[in-house]
Amino acid sequence: MTARFNFDERVRTHLLRAARDAIEAEVCGRPLPRTPADESNYPNHGVFVTLRSGERLRGCIGTFHPEGDLISTIRRIAAEATHDSRFTGAPLGPRDLATLRIELSLLSPLKPVRDVSEIEIGRHGIHVAVGGRRGCFLPSVATEHGWDAPTFLSVCCAEKVGVSPDAWRGPDAVVSVFEVEKVQE
Repeated sequence: MTARFNFDERVRTHLLRAARDAIEAEVCGRPLPRTPADESNYPNHGVFVTLRSGERLRGCIGTFHPEGDLISTIRRIAAEATHDSRFTGAPLGPRDLATLRIELSLLSPLKPVRDVSEIEIGRHGIHVAVGGRRGCFLPSVATEHGWDAPTFLSVCCAEKVGVSPDAWRGPDAVVSVFEVEKVQE
């Protein structure tokens, strides 16, 4: 499993521009410009869009199951990230745009794991599904908090999936890993 998409710098710039255009249009109430035809042919992947003002997290929304082309997926997710209600403070406004930093996390396909020892902290993100509920953490979350793999899974279960912290150990739980390639401003 690898998350290397081999996008050159020109493509990476286009992906970030698509996200920024969508964010600016959403925040300022403007229509999105059309996507040039040559940019709609990029291979599609799951993607997360993370927004920060300084060190403050302002939004983080994503999908493992993209619809349409990659640019359309990035634009939709980026616009949704401006309304991420999990983060306190005023909604993003036009004055926030100058200091807003965008990070795209392009996702590899999910790979189910059988044992917690298969999770590599710093390399793998996790996706946990239990009884029709699911949640995930990007790889950077465990690293930022200094968590080991069992803690990573337990916190994901409690905070993201909404089940008991040890639910990942149960027979109904499906734990998968994924990798990301970051594209950031």
